[in-house]
Amino acid sequence: MRPGRWTVKPHHYAVPYIETLLATFLLTGGRKSEVFGLLVSDIDFDNQCVHFHPNRYRRFKTDTSERDVPLWDELAALLVLHVANRSPTELLFRSREWWGIAGSSRQSGAGTYQCQDH
Repeated sequence: MRPGRWTVKPHHYAVPYIETLLATFLLTGGRKSEVFGLLVSDIDFDNQCVHFHPNRYRRFKTDTSERDVPLWDELAALLVLHVANRSPTELLFRSREWWGIAGSSRQSGAGTYQCQDH
């Protein structure tokens, strides 16, 4: 076997945007249905936050589940490339249905972060 023959390259991932997906989970604290239900427009680069709110892809059980969380610079750097030339009404992660995500989930309140106004 030649050295490097079995090196995995990013374009060989089963989910090509796996780093962005994992960073979104880790840096927003979002639950599975919340992250897979994010729209491109839920990423607010101007105010440095991610909006979790009900839409046609997800519902929330309680009013406190609707919230804004900070958009970390590291996540913003990944997402700015991920959303380039995409419609604001598209799912952020297009293959949501492949993951078998339900349209609703139970959540509790997760803080009261407010987007920054610039």
